[in-house]
Amino acid sequence: MTTAVGKPGVDAPRVDKAPMTTVQSVLSALDLLDCFAQEEELGVTQIANRLGVAKSTAHRLLSTLCARGMAEQIPGSSRYRLGLHLYELGQLAQDRVPLRHTALPLLEELRILTGQTVHLSIADGPDVVFLERLQTLRGIPLLGDRQRRMPTHTTSSGKVLAAFDSEVANARLAAGFPPMTDRTIPAGPRSAVCRVERRSRPSEGTAGAEAVTGAAGTRTGPGSPAPQDR
Repeated sequence: MTTAVGKPGVDAPRVDKAPMTTVQSVLSALDLLDCFAQEEELGVTQIANRLGVAKSTAHRLLSTLCARGMAEQIPGSSRYRLGLHLYELGQLAQDRVPLRHTALPLLEELRILTGQTVHLSIADGPDVVFLERLQTLRGIPLLGDRQRRMPTHTTSSGKVLAAFDSEVANARLAAGFPPMTDRTIPAGPRSAVCRVERRSRPSEGTAGAEAVTGAAGTRTGPGSPAPQDR
């Protein structure tokens, strides 16, 4: 709980009114880490503003995360970034996904055949999560430093997953359709889903990044005919 005092119309610094409970502190620390999903570096004031807490609270959370290697202060700077221990845990999580190990040989074969960047993605609620990304062996690498989670309606793979799984489509429908570029589906994705369903080779231009086009395919289950990809 925080309170603010100051002149009317002027933002006043937030002041802690009551200490956080243990659960609140854990949730706030997790929210703090999420702040770095879009930004490589952040200062205490930026983090405090994003979390809606006092700067002293943000600094205390950062100090705790730094002590455990989850975050680190950039040498010679007052800014912070994600820590190496978080990277270690992320690598472990990635390495322990069975689907990724099964798909890697196929992904590599597809990259060699097409010469393009290849992705492996799964649906998670209204979003898609990229489990693996093999960059093109020639040309310009695509989406190399972009986040691994993107809204379903902004990617070719997300549209295909929604076309063959009503739960994925309904989850995105309930969450809405925030625009990321001027090509992002603004609302009512059913027409796009139907268009994907009708294609023998489901593919869509990506609407999650400027000047990037993607193609995607899916297999709906054992024994099911897989749509041909291109």
